[in-house]
This record gives sequence, C-alpha cells and structure tokens, in this order.
Amino acid sequence: MKKRNQILIVGSCLLAIGGSILFYSKSDDAGQDFDKTKAFGELTRENPYLKYDKLKPVNDDIYAKGDHITITDEELEWQTEVFKLTNSKVPEEDAFNFICKFKSLYYAATQNGFSASDEELDRAIEFNVETYEQMKKEGEVDALYEAYGGAKNYEDAMREVTRKSMTIEKYMSSLKEEYAQNFTEEQIALGELEEKWADKRMEIEKSMVEQENIQRQ
Repeated sequence: MKKRNQILIVGSCLLAIGGSILFYSKSDDAGQDFDKTKAFGELTRENPYLKYDKLKPVNDDIYAKGDHITITDEELEWQTEVFKLTNSKVPEEDAFNFICKFKSLYYAATQNGFSASDEELDRAIEFNVETYEQMKKEGEVDALYEAYGGAKNYEDAMREVTRKSMTIEKYMSSLKEEYAQNFTEEQIALGELEEKWADKRMEIEKSMVEQENIQRQ
C-alpha cells in the first residue's frame, strides 16, 4: 500500500475535494489537471460544512428535511458544484444522496455517543502532515495540499470536516466490530470479514438514511 493511501485526510472526502486527492509526480506530471485542482481549491474555501450547523435555518433556506436533519440550499448548491468537477452525469442528485447519507450517519454516530476529540484530531492532522512530508521527499506531491500552501494549512482549514468524518468512522468501526463476532478467527484470517463488510456497511448506511425519512421541501 502506498503511503498516500494511509493519509487519514477526510473520511468523506467529497465534502472537501470531490472524492479524490489529486497527486502528481515531480518527475512526471502529465496526468495532472491543474485547472481542476485550482477549482477544487477554490471550492473548498467556501465549504458550508466548515461552518457551525444552522440550528434554525429560515424556511426558504431549507431544501430537504428529515426527522432529525436538514439540508440547506447552500449545502446542496455547493455539493452539486463539487460533483460537477467529478464529471457526474447527475450532479444535483448525486449531491443530494451524498448529503443525505453523510448527515444521517453523523446524526446516528453522535446519538450513539461517538465524537472526535481535539486530541484525536491533532494526532490525525500530525500524522497526515508527517506522512505527506515524507511523500514529498520521495517525489510524490498532492496538488491540493500545495494549492493551500502546504499540508498543515489544508488540514487546519478542514479540521471541522475531519471531526465529523472521524466521528462517523468511529461509529462504523464499532459496528464492524459487532459484525465481526459472526466470523471465526479462521474466516477473519482468510479475509472473509473484509470481503463481506463492504456490502454490510452499504446496507447499514442505506437503512440509516431510510430511517431518517428525508423529504424535499
């Protein structure tokens, strides 16, 4: 596994940059789309998920509402622009579905007592920065990090997005541990847990979204 895959960055990275960290090699950057990277960088600075949650959005600011969550026009518009940069054929629908899942999972995670502390965030950011600095020494560069003037600047800017994503991942990890009890040590060693968990996680996520009963307004 390459070091870049070990960077923790944002678990739900579409919130930040559209689903992929854009890398290029110092020795061979022919595949790098710098215009798109610049557009990603500009979008991240307007990321509505970096703001405090709106507790009482005005009626005409609400695009959709669930039993416990709301999706604002601003959030949908921003996420739609992100999906446009990923060449989505239906960017608004993809954006809506993505936000529904993210907010439903985040609500479920917090309701089940999960959170990411400042200390955990500090460790994750430190790990990402140190890993990236080593990557740079080996000739591999993240264009988005560089657009922010370095990994530390980007990680600090995305801190609250990372907090929410880490909270979700802690919850999902706990559910995976429960699911693992259905497997023997031999099955786990043979990779059967990892093989089946992906589908099980999708099933869980779908159920959480459905339970939230989200309706467009």
